[in-house]
Amino acid sequence: DEEDDRLEDQIDNNLDALSSGLSRLNAMAVASGDEIRKQNVVLDRISNKTNDLDTRIAGTTHKLKKIT
Repeated sequence: DEEDDRLEDQIDNNLDALSSGLSRLNAMAVASGDEIRKQNVVLDRISNKTNDLDTRIAGTTHKLKKIT
């Protein structure tokens, strides 16, 4: 009947809206994941440089202690 058709249309519209929202959410999640991967690469480089610097500072400190 007419009421059932109206309810089915409303359900279809709501499902379409939900699907659209989920598609946008998925795109945002994918973009966030990509950005996180890029930032992890940068953080790894910074960490490696920091570790190298720590090693050099420790070596320099050791040499300074020998001459003082």
